[in-house]
Amino acid sequence: MAKNDLANQPQYAAADGKPHYKGSYEEELEGVYEKLASRPAFSYDLKGDPLYAKYRDDYVRQGQLAMKDSMGQAAALTGGYGSSYAQSAAQQQYDAHLEKLGDIVPELYQLAYSRYEGEGEALKDRYDALSKLRDDEYSGYLQELQRYDAMERLRYEREQERQRAEEEKAQQDYSRKLSEAAALAKYGDFSGYAALYGEETAENMKRHFIASDPDTAYNMGLVDAASYFSMTGKYAPGQAAPAASSGSGSKRGYYPSTAPDGRDAAVVQRELRNQGYNIAVDGAWGPRSQAAWDKAYGSSGSAGNAAAPGSENYLVWL
Repeated sequence: MAKNDLANQPQYAAADGKPHYKGSYEEELEGVYEKLASRPAFSYDLKGDPLYAKYRDDYVRQGQLAMKDSMGQAAALTGGYGSSYAQSAAQQQYDAHLEKLGDIVPELYQLAYSRYEGEGEALKDRYDALSKLRDDEYSGYLQELQRYDAMERLRYEREQERQRAEEEKAQQDYSRKLSEAAALAKYGDFSGYAALYGEETAENMKRHFIASDPDTAYNMGLVDAASYFSMTGKYAPGQAAPAASSGSGSKRGYYPSTAPDGRDAAVVQRELRNQGYNIAVDGAWGPRSQAAWDKAYGSSGSAGNAAAPGSENYLVWL
């Protein structure tokens, strides 16, 4: 295994925050697999085997030396003359060495086959080693991805919890402000609703409130006597008619201009005032005029039943 294999680290391109797997061994794995898949079947080329060529040269040289030695020995026996015997003996020595070359061929074949098998096993071992490195790298990536997913789930759950808390707080704040707005509206103050829904909506709510309960609206000061009379056709409760200047031609207000007995209100008011009742002589028959009348003449009485000041029917308005 190459030294740089141990230095290879998992490639997790996480620039966007999420791990992405980039295999460091895929290209080399593919190359080794191609070598394994494309290996030819074993065949032995004797002439192309360099080891055979070396043995052949050695045995031929040894055979030639043996042949010369045999011819020399045979010539010595015959006084230095060559003979057919010497040649035959020399040839036999040469052929014996060449036969030894033939005997070594099976061994050379087996050596070649062992080299072929060894190369295949080496490729397989290399492929298995790279596969393990690739699997370890991918396992590391999966672990990083699982950690990333766990952190993302945790962030998501925390964000959901934060949003729920904010929504709950917002709902509580809204409910509190709504209660405060309703409490203020009971006293004619619609500013709380204006803060919640805007001025236009608050004004519409105010108009609706006034139209649905003009008495309460009048008591709160949301409408004046004129508006109250316009809405209900009745005079505002407990309100005296505005004073009118004699001969000025101004309006007398929103109360009747006649007394209960049908006479002009100013005439009867003057009579009641002369009797000691503290009322205005303004020609508008309002609550104070009616109260003085009731005291002086009774609720169904007439001017003939007048009570003198100081009696139990006498009413002084402060």
